[in-house]
Amino acid sequence: MSADSLRDYAAQGDRIKVLDGTCLFQPGDEGRAFLIVVSGVVRVEQPNSAGRTIVLYRVRAGDSCVLTTTCLLSARPYSGYGYAEGAVTAVAIDADRFRRLQAQEAWFQELVFSRFRKRVGELTDEIDDLI
Repeated sequence: MSADSLRDYAAQGDRIKVLDGTCLFQPGDEGRAFLIVVSGVVRVEQPNSAGRTIVLYRVRAGDSCVLTTTCLLSARPYSGYGYAEGAVTAVAIDADRFRRLQAQEAWFQELVFSRFRKRVGELTDEIDDLI
């Protein structure tokens, strides 16, 4: 993400900080905010039917979580977990503001969907590797 894009984004939200091991979301939670990680890493995991947990991806500085984006766009609850690996700082835009920006601002739409496209491509590659 460019410095200008991050600055535009940061002006719309609130900076949050969480400690190592903090659970940011879990199955059944509603999407409450769109986050872009500023520093640190968020590990996103999905439980499977056999009771195993699979790490889907890690959200690093400058990235957002495709699971969160999906929840916000579809109004469906989370199906996985997000944990802070180390201290994490992020900029959060609450769900209502996210929806308004998504509907009204082309720059925000591009930011959200460019991140979404990138992460879905990475997930597809991971699935291909598992098969």
